[in-house]
Amino acid sequence: MTSYIVTEGPADAIVLRALLHEAGREDIRVLEAGGKSSAVSLGTSLALNDDNRVAIVVDADTTDPDKVSEQQDIFQDLQRDTSGYEACRLFVAMPTLEEDLFRDVEHFSSVFNLKFGDDRIDNGRKDWISALKMLLPKPRARLSEQDVIPKVRADAAEQVIDHRLIRELISFLPTPTALPVP
Repeated sequence: MTSYIVTEGPADAIVLRALLHEAGREDIRVLEAGGKSSAVSLGTSLALNDDNRVAIVVDADTTDPDKVSEQQDIFQDLQRDTSGYEACRLFVAMPTLEEDLFRDVEHFSSVFNLKFGDDRIDNGRKDWISALKMLLPKPRARLSEQDVIPKVRADAAEQVIDHRLIRELISFLPTPTALPVP
């Protein structure tokens, strides 16, 4: 069985790869889809293969629990009619993955050892954008999935790995079974 996480974009994929690596779950393939509906489409397609288990991770883009519940309900309604229904689950981060997992941008920067320059903008959302850009590889870099896993501070990453969302992802995605020796 292959386990996948499908994210909306590259920053979410990089964050999850780093945290999963630190948690010892390099077996989980993390793919970026290029948007929320693309993530749902790709994840659903992957789940149609009997050997795949897929977690789709999207940003709620809201902190309103009713709107998050509505997003979950719509996804469940769409999935009920597919053969991959049990193999695919939507995980919604509120309001974004980074803001759900990390206390603030300083905590995020600490976990990933990011150093802000003097040009740091102190107004919430722009801080997050700056921090995420620092995590992304250079646009022309042709790196493998493993090459773009940023180093994390193990002591700081431990509490993020213990976050409810990460625990639920890891719990949903089974560990690979050992292959029999011929």
